[in-house]
Amino acid sequence: MGTESEHAEQAAVGHSVHPLRLIGVLLLGSAAAVARIGFGSLQDLARVSALLLLSMLVICLLQPGSLRVHRPRTLLAVGLVAVLAAAALRFGFVYPFAVVVLGTTLSYGTIIRWSLPVTWPQRETAVAGLALGPLLASMLLWYRAPSLLTFLLLSALTAGLLEMYARAHRTAHLIDSGVARAARGVGQGVTAVLATAIMLFLVIPLNWISRLFGYSPLDGGWATRSSAWVDLQTENTGRSNGGPEHAQSMAMREPKPTKSVRRRGHLRLLVPTLALVVVALLMGVGPVKLSWADRDQEVATQQDRPSTFTRPFEQDPAFKDAPWAQNLRVNLLDAWNNLEFNAAVGGWSLKDVSSQYINVRDGERASTQPDPALGDPLVIWFFGGSAAFGAGQRDEHTIPSELVKLAQDQGVALEIHNFAVPATVNWQSAMLLIAKLQAGEKPDLVVIYDGANDVALQGVLAAQGQGASTQPASLIDGELDAVLSKRATAKSEGDSSPGQTLPPSKTRTPDKELTPAASGQAVLSRYGNGIEVIRKFSELSSVPVLIFWQPDLRAKTPQSGSDADTLAAVEVNEESVKVWTETSDAVRAGLGALGVTDLSAVFDGQTEPIYWDTVHTNELGSKIVAERMLKELQPTLQNLQNSRG
Repeated sequence: MGTESEHAEQAAVGHSVHPLRLIGVLLLGSAAAVARIGFGSLQDLARVSALLLLSMLVICLLQPGSLRVHRPRTLLAVGLVAVLAAAALRFGFVYPFAVVVLGTTLSYGTIIRWSLPVTWPQRETAVAGLALGPLLASMLLWYRAPSLLTFLLLSALTAGLLEMYARAHRTAHLIDSGVARAARGVGQGVTAVLATAIMLFLVIPLNWISRLFGYSPLDGGWATRSSAWVDLQTENTGRSNGGPEHAQSMAMREPKPTKSVRRRGHLRLLVPTLALVVVALLMGVGPVKLSWADRDQEVATQQDRPSTFTRPFEQDPAFKDAPWAQNLRVNLLDAWNNLEFNAAVGGWSLKDVSSQYINVRDGERASTQPDPALGDPLVIWFFGGSAAFGAGQRDEHTIPSELVKLAQDQGVALEIHNFAVPATVNWQSAMLLIAKLQAGEKPDLVVIYDGANDVALQGVLAAQGQGASTQPASLIDGELDAVLSKRATAKSEGDSSPGQTLPPSKTRTPDKELTPAASGQAVLSRYGNGIEVIRKFSELSSVPVLIFWQPDLRAKTPQSGSDADTLAAVEVNEESVKVWTETSDAVRAGLGALGVTDLSAVFDGQTEPIYWDTVHTNELGSKIVAERMLKELQPTLQNLQNSRG
């Protein structure tokens, strides 16, 4: 005779599981890992397919009696799982592999049965409702912000609840009943709150309005102050005996409003409609805001910021073979909307961002990690603007990530921390570097990659009448100037002396308009001040620093047809290119004296589309820049390795 568990197993084998439950196990166990990887490339698609296959194999292995009843099928499934495990180790998706295995196992136990070893007690096929909570939480948290420790803790809690369902049926039943009663109570409370809100904010106001304007939705038309009774026709016609020719119903006929009544009703309807429009305008809710709206509370809009991130660049030639580009742009917009003002650097800083292709934590964008087999890595801090940040590239394909991979191919381990922030000029990078050095940490090397924003800053200062200024400034000055201008305009409507609220650009004598060459000298002077600060503080910390001037589409030669299309897409005309070129040439002429490596010609001769605006590139561009940058870094990296012995 078999044991009790064997009998339960045989019974379970004979009991078929509904296909929808199996589909639920597949989705719940693998969806988080699959969604985290996405479908952006063929490599991602292959990983997703492998994870889905893995989940199906785990479900197959969890079926009761798989080892005893379907031994060949089970051995084949085990072999395939081993192959997938080797692929996960080889192609770097070990964590998603583990998440799918554990997630599918727990999902199977939650939705179908929890009975892995044959000696464990069996339970009837049912959903372990209480265990769904931590299981769903673990999957959602893994998708939003992958943390193996959090996932394992929630999985352990799920497994503990499943054990309770399997061993303590009565306790589980009591808990389920309590949860159900609590859920019903919460549902009734929510229903009461919603019903009260609907009554107070919808039904009662509509009733008052209908009474005020004499309208009832139950009437066929608009009510009047006259009687609604209809006169009956009393004439007797037809028969010789004086009776009516046809029998008439004594039921009252429904009054039908005339055209004049309907017209009067439509005119009355305009009154509350116009009242609502006026109220919306006074509150500043509608598309038009009246002049006395509180403009002091307004901030710079997205129109005041560069619009390049909002343009659908995924349609550009630079992303013709990148089906993930649209999702990348959405992620980039999320990061852009997470900018906040950082008084320490006088500009923007990035809050934490977690998305499919762009992840930022503590002001640092995620980069490719070095191979532990190469030993202790050289630590590099990377600073700059949006091009250094990697606008247009996924985390693993930014310039820092490409540098890590290229150096790894040469047997050098690099650990690069990408502290670049969009819309940052060189002076702000200097302030950010100082702040991080004063925090007590220091890297082996500092790399700066910038220049485009410093040239763009000249246009902002010129618009403020400060084109000749060599004082530190930032692109955010333009936004603050716009905010102060709006505030001054609002104050001037009710105040005859608004000069105290005017921005600096309106209260000082504007600088004389500069020639492009003179503008270039102003840019070079401000840029040189930032470089000097960076070098001095790096020397005080005994940290070498290398600085690179980034390339620009307007300096690329020769320009291809796709380059011309890109310039047209961002509305850059020949006249503006001419002015920019003269300004840029004046700056670049002085870079050598500052010890800055000019990468302006790094894309010369390239025929494949690279740029998606004047300064940002696709992932091919980041790889080309990284290759050239690594050549310049190699002597310094060699010295650092030699100093370690």
